[in-house]
Amino acid sequence: MNTSSAAQNTAGQLNRRQWLATGLSSLAGLAGMHTTHTQAAAQEPLQARLKFSSWLKPVRGDLKQQLDFVERSGFEAVELRGTIANNKQSWLKALKDRPLKVSGMDWGHFTLMVSDSAAERQKAVDSLKAAIDAAHELSAPVLVCVPPRYGQPTAVPDAATSRKILLETLTPLGELAAKAGTCIGIEPVRRKSVNCLHTLVDGASFCRDTKSPGFCIVADFCIMMEEETNLTGAMLSGGSHIHQVHLANRGRNLPGENAEDERPFLEGFRGLKMIGYNGYCSFEGGQIETYEQNVGKCMSFLRDLWARA
Repeated sequence: MNTSSAAQNTAGQLNRRQWLATGLSSLAGLAGMHTTHTQAAAQEPLQARLKFSSWLKPVRGDLKQQLDFVERSGFEAVELRGTIANNKQSWLKALKDRPLKVSGMDWGHFTLMVSDSAAERQKAVDSLKAAIDAAHELSAPVLVCVPPRYGQPTAVPDAATSRKILLETLTPLGELAAKAGTCIGIEPVRRKSVNCLHTLVDGASFCRDTKSPGFCIVADFCIMMEEETNLTGAMLSGGSHIHQVHLANRGRNLPGENAEDERPFLEGFRGLKMIGYNGYCSFEGGQIETYEQNVGKCMSFLRDLWARA
C-alpha cells in the first residue's frame, strides 16, 4: 500500500471512530430532542416550506436565456457557480429587475487551507474573503464550501489535523461572514473524495465548535444517499445548522428519474419538515440533454413527496 492510500485509510478509520462517537452522543439526545420539538410545535407551528432554486450548468443558451428559463419554470432563486467574486457586477446586472433571488454561491474546496505552504493557505483565505464580500453584494445567504479534496496538487494531512487547521483558520472568517449577512456553508462529501466532514453530524459538530453564527451546513441528497444510514435522522442531526439543500439523486441526475428515488427523498423531506426548514432546495443534478424537458416533472414529483412527508 502506498503512503497516499495508507493516509486515506487511516483518515477513513479515524473519521468512522469520530462519527460513531459523535453519533452515539447525538442519539443519546434524540429522545430529549423529540420532546423539545413536540413542546415547540404545541407553542408555535414549524414554518417549513419547499422553495426551489436551480443551478445553471445544464440549462442551454446564454446567461439571459438561462435565467429566463429558470424564472419561467417557477424557480424562486438561482445558485451561482464560477469565479463570482471577479464577476459580481455582471451578476448584479443580469439579475436586476428579476424576481429571482440568489440562493447561494459556490466557492470551492478547502484543500489549500490545509496546505503546508503558508503562501497557499493565505491565498485561500484571501479568496474566501473576496467571496464573502461578493456574497454580501449579491445577497447570497450561503457560500458553499467543500472539505479538503484528495487528488489535488496539494497533499492534505490526516483527518484530525485537517479539521483542526480548518477550525483555527475559518473561525475568524465566520465572524466576517456573519457581519456580511452570509454564511460559510460546509458541504459534507463522500469519504472517497475528501478526508473529513462526510456526514451532517460531522458538519453540525464543526459548526458548533466554531461558536460562530457564520457557519452552516449544505445537505446534499446525492452525498447523503451514500454516506448516511437514514436521511430523516441525518436531517435531524444537522438541525438548525442546515441552511441549504442540494437536490440530486444518487447518480447526480434529477430526483424522480430513478425508480428508487422516492424513499430517500421522502425520508429527507420528513426530516426537513421536522426541523422547520425553510431555506432553499437547489437543483444540483441533471443532464443538458434532458434538464429542460424533465425539470417540471421533477418539481411536481418533489412537491408531492413534500406534501406526503
